[in-house]
Amino acid sequence: MWFVEAWVTGWIKSRRPPSAERVDGGWFIRRDTDFESCRWVLTRPDPDRLAEIVAGPVPDAACVKFAGDPPAWLPRFGPGWVEADPGWFMARELGPADASPAPDGHRLEVSVEPELIMVRVRDGSGELAASGQCGLVPPYAVPDKIVTEEPHRRRGLGRVVMRELQRLSYDSGARTAVLSATTDGRELYRSLGWRELSGLVGAYYRPGS
Repeated sequence: MWFVEAWVTGWIKSRRPPSAERVDGGWFIRRDTDFESCRWVLTRPDPDRLAEIVAGPVPDAACVKFAGDPPAWLPRFGPGWVEADPGWFMARELGPADASPAPDGHRLEVSVEPELIMVRVRDGSGELAASGQCGLVPPYAVPDKIVTEEPHRRRGLGRVVMRELQRLSYDSGARTAVLSATTDGRELYRSLGWRELSGLVGAYYRPGS
């Protein structure tokens, strides 16, 4: 699926994991964090490939993600696998746009690299209020880690971050943006013209839980 391939390659540019390699059916990414040791991203749902991964060996805190309907796929994981938080693949076309002004009392900080864009919004005291970044693999851009800090929510800061990421991505050569949305972010992205492409199947191997 084109959007999964676009997403995972942009996600790699954004997160910069210790290693990422193409494998049969998709990608294998080393994470080495407390929450996630590694992940397989299947670029096309494949029951046989999933069965091969699940059969192991699988390290604790491993993750598998791909596009599909979670209720149809999760029973295939078996004992020790725990469903990830709900998610969706979403996309939208990009176009030229004016810069988004920060709300009164806030300022924007922008960093543009060949493979990564970062946007931060700070309040008058310099405290980080909202942030996001975007991995670039033109013609695709992959917004990632979109966060509005709790004390600063419901002020439109998430919209400012997303619009600025979209604008800068277009200026950097991207024409289509793809992301994985959480439940919290889904409505924001819909309001900004994003469309849902697929559910996101995700599971973590946590045999002790």
